[in-house]
Amino acid sequence: MAKQDNLLLDKYRGCMLGGLLGDTLGAPLEFVTDGRISAERVLKQFDKYEKWNGESDDLMQYTDDTAMARQVRGARHSLEWPPNSDGG
Repeated sequence: MAKQDNLLLDKYRGCMLGGLLGDTLGAPLEFVTDGRISAERVLKQFDKYEKWNGESDDLMQYTDDTAMARQVRGARHSLEWPPNSDGG
């Protein structure tokens, strides 16, 4: 695999991981749009993450955003990777 292909694959993986982390960390606050999210609430949520021992799945929930991204990943795996030089 060429260096450029490795770089593209690294970027793809970074996007997928960043999306998952953002979705998981932001899930408790999803759909709160009327300014009710105080800095104190956000800090309390991050305190929970910091104390998380990895045993309970209740804290690290993801939303449909991650579920859809998993479908995109699955579709990507069914395609040729890296794409050939003629754009396919």
